[in-house]
Amino acid sequence: LSDKIQTIDIREDSLAEIKTDYLTYPLEEKPDIIITNPPFVLAQEMIEKALADVKNYGYVIMLLRLNFFGTQKRFPFFSKNLPTYAYVHHKRISFTGGATDSIEYMHAVWVKGENPTHTLLKVI
Repeated sequence: LSDKIQTIDIREDSLAEIKTDYLTYPLEEKPDIIITNPPFVLAQEMIEKALADVKNYGYVIMLLRLNFFGTQKRFPFFSKNLPTYAYVHHKRISFTGGATDSIEYMHAVWVKGENPTHTLLKVI
């Protein structure tokens, strides 16, 4: 694995190294791992781009709502792009340092080049 970490964020107030829209940004090198917390409405699009961008047998890790699995719209996507692992958080995550919302979250992990028939789920 490379020891180089590149950070990208669309927000101008971010501490990321590159301030741009990842969906339109061409990566110069294929990374070993892409990890992010995508906006829910763009999650599938970001996963698809990340799977195209990452090296073969590299990891794409996304923090997602657990209900990302439950949809008719994404069913065709999952038939070809089922995550290898899903790590479900047993406690609700606070994104503000205080109160939590009523959503359960997971880290979904895809391994590029794998096409599993099921996702291994672990509660963490």
